[in-house]
Amino acid sequence: MPPGAEIKVQIFRNGQTMTFDVSLAELPDRTARLTPGGPAEALPDASTDAADLELLRKLGIEQAVALTRENAAQYDVTFKQVGVLIQRVRPTSVAASKGLTPGMVITDVMGQAVKSPKALVDQLQKHDLSKGVRISVLAGDQHVFMLLELDAE
Repeated sequence: MPPGAEIKVQIFRNGQTMTFDVSLAELPDRTARLTPGGPAEALPDASTDAADLELLRKLGIEQAVALTRENAAQYDVTFKQVGVLIQRVRPTSVAASKGLTPGMVITDVMGQAVKSPKALVDQLQKHDLSKGVRISVLAGDQHVFMLLELDAE
């Protein structure tokens, strides 16, 4: 859909679904810039174990780390709050279909702040992903909300 198009958007907030009329606009291309010289090296996160990675991989988040000054600079992200920096997203995944890209920072799940991949997984596990879980994402200098949903297993 082109910028300027009028659409209806459903949001999920405080346990209720609401519908709004929205005019689309173009998001500035600041969400996934890497430093000059090519892709960044992945930074290990010792707090993330195999079980945590499994849930994130089901969503399509292949690599994520706690946001630090160093990796924020690496992805041209403003370091002004805690969050989980997305480093790699599987192209045909739920995360990709919702618009998550490398360089975005997940700051909370259903209103609860997350500061590490483990905290992100812990918060996601408290909710029913088949019904949808709201996350807040820092994309460039804008906060956006997304609803992540997994098919019931």
